[in-house]
Amino acid sequence: MVQDKFHRYIHEVLGPIWSAFYSWPLSTLGRWQERWTHWLYRNVPFWVPSESTKTILHAEGVREVAVFPNGTDATPLDRLEPKPLALPLRLIAVSRLAPNKRVDHAIEVVRFLLKQGVETSLTIVGSGEVETQLKTLAAQPGLAGHITSRPTGEKEKNVRLREAHFLIHTSLREGWG
Repeated sequence: MVQDKFHRYIHEVLGPIWSAFYSWPLSTLGRWQERWTHWLYRNVPFWVPSESTKTILHAEGVREVAVFPNGTDATPLDRLEPKPLALPLRLIAVSRLAPNKRVDHAIEVVRFLLKQGVETSLTIVGSGEVETQLKTLAAQPGLAGHITSRPTGEKEKNVRLREAHFLIHTSLREGWG
């Protein structure tokens, strides 16, 4: 194994996420710069938190990549209380509210289900730079009253997760899972 002092850590490869934050031509330049940087560092060993990031780095020419998964202090539940699937359908999205997380897609799922006659609610847990836009979208006619935002505290988040029927992930890509 190569000496640890030469390893570089990378949490994720942005790839298509560049387009979520920047329009053309900056998004294209960002993707190009990222691939070029990986190629320049192809002989430098990397540490990453996931197999998916390792796979992408290998595809971009990096030769040595070691996976060290993210840790957690969460205690798994011994059991989850029974919850029959009944209306209203309760959805939850737990995320940083950023463009690449695409929480607006979860809101559109609610719109779609309501149009199909499926009584649905969505709880959004998180904060971030697109929070105001998401609240504006959620307040539109037909959606108002079906979408709520909650504080991000662990205790409150866990209560809402237990109440939900489905946890929705709409992120463009997750680099660690």
